[in-house]
Order: sequence, then C-alpha cells, then structure tokens
Amino acid sequence: MSTVRRELADVEPRLAVADVSTLRARIDGSVSQPRLTATLMGGFAAIALLLATVGIYGVVSHSAARRTREIGIRRVLGADGPTVVKMIVREGAAPALVGLTAGLIAAFALVSFIETNLFQISAHDPGTFGGIAVVVAFVTLAAAWLPARRAARVAPTVAIRLG
Repeated sequence: MSTVRRELADVEPRLAVADVSTLRARIDGSVSQPRLTATLMGGFAAIALLLATVGIYGVVSHSAARRTREIGIRRVLGADGPTVVKMIVREGAAPALVGLTAGLIAAFALVSFIETNLFQISAHDPGTFGGIAVVVAFVTLAAAWLPARRAARVAPTVAIRLG
C-alpha cells in the first residue's frame, strides 16, 4: 500500500489517500453479511432436513414394526413375503408422502419470505425442491421397507407370538 501511496503522490501531490485496500477486500466486506445469512440459512435447512428424515424414519419404522403380528397372520393364511412387504410399504409410506406433498406446496407458497436473502438462485428453484422431495421420499420408503422385510422373514408362528 505504501508503494501505491508513493506513486499517487508522484502523479498528483494534492490528492489525499485515506482508505486504501484491495478490490478483493472491498468485495469480501460488501458480501460478508449476505454470505453469513446464507450460510446460517443453509445450516438450519440441513438441520431441518435431518430432523425431518429422522422423524419420518422413526414414525414409519415404528408403524411398520408394530404390524409384525399382522404380517405373521397374513403369512399363515397364505400370503407370500414380497406381497406382504409391498402392502406394508404402500400403507406405511402413503401418509408420509401425502405430508411431503403438502409440505412442498406450503414451502413453495411461503418461500417468497426469504427471497431477499437468495443470491443468484430463484426462490422457486426446482432442483432444491426436487432434491428435498427425493431425500424425504427415499427415507420414507426405506423406513417402511426395512421393518416390513424384517418382519416378513420371521417365521409366521414366531411372528404371531411376538405380536
């Protein structure tokens, strides 16, 4: 900076140079607050997604695991394992997928409140909405499928006694 001041003094001695900094420092200073806001919002969004997936997994998994006795009875009556698993997954995931749809609609409607904090991205970014929907749908289906598959592998007589 002293070199810049010396050269400016040689060119124009009456010019007062008070605040000299690099362009990078000026840019960093001007975007530091929006960058902090975006980082915090991204962190909170990641935590919310994690909590949502853990909650969905817990509820759907518990619901499917509670049906072990029912699965045993269905197996005794002649249903094969894959058919029972499909039924449990379909019935366990349906409420969660309805909730996912309602949540996406609400998020799409309410996202305009945070639009001022977004930079170079649309508030209605289909990639973000699609990515979240895929993650939640995958967790929901896995949460229903894993306990249903586990229960379908148990011998029907044991499943009836467990329930």
